[in-house]
Amino acid sequence: MLADVDAPSVLTAAKAGTDFGYAILLPIIGLIPVLYLVQEMTARLAIGTGLGHAELIRERYGFRGGAIPVASMVAAAEAIVKSGAKLRGDLIITAVADEETGSAKGTRHLIERGLKANMAVVSEPTDLRIEIAHKGILWAEITTKGKGSHASRPHLGVNAIDKMNAIINALHEIKLEGYNQLFDVPQPVLSVTTITGGTKINVIPDLCKIEIDRRLLPGETPEFALGQIKDATAKVKAKDPTLEATVKVQEEWPAMEVAPEEKIVQTLAHVVEARTGAKPKFFGKAAGTDASWLVRDAKIPTVLYGPGDPRFSHTPDEHVELNKVTEAARVFAVLAGEVLGVE
Repeated sequence: MLADVDAPSVLTAAKAGTDFGYAILLPIIGLIPVLYLVQEMTARLAIGTGLGHAELIRERYGFRGGAIPVASMVAAAEAIVKSGAKLRGDLIITAVADEETGSAKGTRHLIERGLKANMAVVSEPTDLRIEIAHKGILWAEITTKGKGSHASRPHLGVNAIDKMNAIINALHEIKLEGYNQLFDVPQPVLSVTTITGGTKINVIPDLCKIEIDRRLLPGETPEFALGQIKDATAKVKAKDPTLEATVKVQEEWPAMEVAPEEKIVQTLAHVVEARTGAKPKFFGKAAGTDASWLVRDAKIPTVLYGPGDPRFSHTPDEHVELNKVTEAARVFAVLAGEVLGVE
């Protein structure tokens, strides 16, 4: 366990005694015991920890539905061990903290401590779709300052909300360019998501603050998006020299995309096609994931795959279908054998 004081992460590895291998075999016969065991493992995990329903998980363990795909990976690894199959390369599983809030205490921490691999799968809820990209994120806040006065004498004050209104209009005029067909929403997006200001109904507000959620396409950088926001604010300042406004970055998360030709992508696609009989399509995820840090900072080609419909993420009815947890475990077990080879 690699632990922070308040955010423990777990890393475990099945060591083969050799470097992580690129050997691709088709050990379907060698992995038949694994496929039988996977059903048993996922059923036991599901019954034992309530993985069939996210609300039960939250009550018992504090997990959300997004953590459930990890069960598929754990079940696959345990099934491989119990089957007696010996992988020719190293299989590493991490269960990390802090994934929802920047990963500084989770995956990024592991990378800083030397985490290495030739390829990776992040078990995000993709509803068993293969996702080879995700959007990036820039969270920013803008604050405008005014001067308070009694609302019956507004000319004695400076309305910070009115000042912010001009900035919001300017933000909506930003020309967001780009298109990526991997995504359900193929364009970049900018949304003003919160606004606070004022202290009382009869007082001219002296302060107003907004928060901005900017979703980046692969190829866009947080720095570029921040520049657009600052330019929009500067245009308002040019028209209104009395404007007092500050722009602050809260969090940034780089976008990620890997080529369809990457070995991990093609091998996963092969496994899924063999199980479903249909050639899988590739998609992109609207949200950010730890794959961005693995790709950008650790230079590890990474693909997203796992059970769970992302449309239910962070909703009162967040849940995962148990049969999809089992199917993901089967895919992960065969994928490990094909990528690493089986003795």
